[in-house]
This record gives sequence, C-alpha cells and structure tokens, in this order.
Amino acid sequence: MAITLQAEKRNKKPRSVLRRIRKAGKVPAVVYGKDLDNVTIAVDEVEMTKILREEGDYAVLELEVEGDQSYHVMVYDVQKDPIKDNLVHIDFKTIRMDEPVNSEVTIELTGEAAGVKEGGVLQQLLRALEIRSLPDQRPDVIQCDVTGLNIGDSLSVADLQVPEGVEVLNDADETVVSVVPPVKDEPVTAEDGNVEEPELVEKTKGDGESEDA
Repeated sequence: MAITLQAEKRNKKPRSVLRRIRKAGKVPAVVYGKDLDNVTIAVDEVEMTKILREEGDYAVLELEVEGDQSYHVMVYDVQKDPIKDNLVHIDFKTIRMDEPVNSEVTIELTGEAAGVKEGGVLQQLLRALEIRSLPDQRPDVIQCDVTGLNIGDSLSVADLQVPEGVEVLNDADETVVSVVPPVKDEPVTAEDGNVEEPELVEKTKGDGESEDA
C-alpha cells in the first residue's frame, strides 16, 4: 500500500518564494508524467526525509495536492545540499499501479564470509540492482548472503534471489561481491627504496687548504 503524502501548490517564480518555502520547513518539488502538465508543489521536509530514509530513493507514494487531486507517484530524483545534506528539490513521476516501472534497489550483504575469517578482504562491487516491477511489488532491499564465500570466491547477479514478479535488468554475469586475498606488506630493501650509501670522499691537499710550511 502506497504511503500518503500531503503537498501544497506553489508558484514557479520568483526565487524569493522558494526561500520562503524552505524557511517554512518545506521542500520545493515538481510532479510530471505522461499527459500531465508539470505541477509545482511543496512538501514537508521532515516527513519527506523520513519517507526517503525508510522507503528509499524510489519510494512509491500517493501524493495528495491541496486544491488539486491525488497522484500515484514514484520519487524519481532527489537533490540535496552538498554541505548541509538537507533536501533541496524533489521530482515525482506519475505512475500507474498496474504498469511496471524501472527503478533501483539496494543490495544488502548479510552474514560473515568464511574467507574474511581467514584473512581475506570482502569487496562489494555492485551496491544497487536495476529492476523492473509493478510499483507495489518493488522490494525494499535485495539481500545477498556471503557466508559461504572463501578466498577467491565471488557472487554474480545471477546468484541473487529476487522476489517473484521482479525482473532484473543488470547483466547476469556482473559481479556483486568477492573475497580477495589479503595484501601482504613486503619489507622495503635498499634496492626497492633506492637507498644509496653516502660516498666517502677523502680530502686531498689542494682542495681549498694550504700545506703547512
């Protein structure tokens, strides 16, 4: 069941309006989609932050716009301040609940790899999976159990268990996680470090010194 989010319409311009919206604790946003003129709105920042934290960047919502109508939407783009990390702008795309949509879902590693216990290093090469599914069948995460991985082993996209009704768009051979041998520290030799012994030069007469008479 989609989460309901309240929104209010806003003017597109000027910038002073956007500043007032942000000072009021709201985030400027836009709703767009097929056969729909862009609708500029504002949503509560605290509530939206909570939704993104709990549902992820592709959250499916029922957006109730004050003085307008309700829209089934998916969060399609989130802009954040690079320094403060607060929400700056959000794009919502209208969807049909009976039509599949493309999205990404986080890959969550579970367990402790056997190879790590032996000194190996776990490397996660793929952190999100590209999928296609009905909006209400989109999983929150895809779990990947690494318990059985020894040093030199790996898991690919084909090894992941995905729910019924979810189509994976990634290449099946793409590596998700692997356990590699530990990097051994080798002692630095004089040759490796290009260390040279200082050359001893014997001072001879005539090098700026006079001989006693």
